[in-house]
Amino acid sequence: MRTERDGWATTAPGQFSDYNNKGPLAWIVDPPMVVEKPIANGRIQISLHGLHERRMRKYMQTGRVTDLGGERCIDLGRVDWADADHNGDVLFASGGCLYRMPQPFAGTDPSSPRCIADLNDLSFEARIAPDHAVQWPQTN
Repeated sequence: MRTERDGWATTAPGQFSDYNNKGPLAWIVDPPMVVEKPIANGRIQISLHGLHERRMRKYMQTGRVTDLGGERCIDLGRVDWADADHNGDVLFASGGCLYRMPQPFAGTDPSSPRCIADLNDLSFEARIAPDHAVQWPQTN
């Protein structure tokens, strides 16, 4: 699986509810499924709380960053994605924005995340596919 290849490991499998076609979530995960990835000076944890939120996102998940001993924690709130870049900064997406947090726990106080891209004002534009992209090539 891609997440395992990228260094993520499941630390709690979670308990998935039966499918619910009427509630706000198709599946509730309680206790949540937790995956984590080691980073410089700590680890990133993502907790999956539910799937297929009606008229919203596919995953209802929260994130946090902890130090190596698990004593200090930075709550990222609700996230769509999170990972670390090559220099140890934590990057995460939430609410249509992309954030960067410089190397958490590298000093005495954790750094605050900084919004590096706000994509909320962007929208899709309908495009007509070019003729060469409309049909698959013939294979023998």
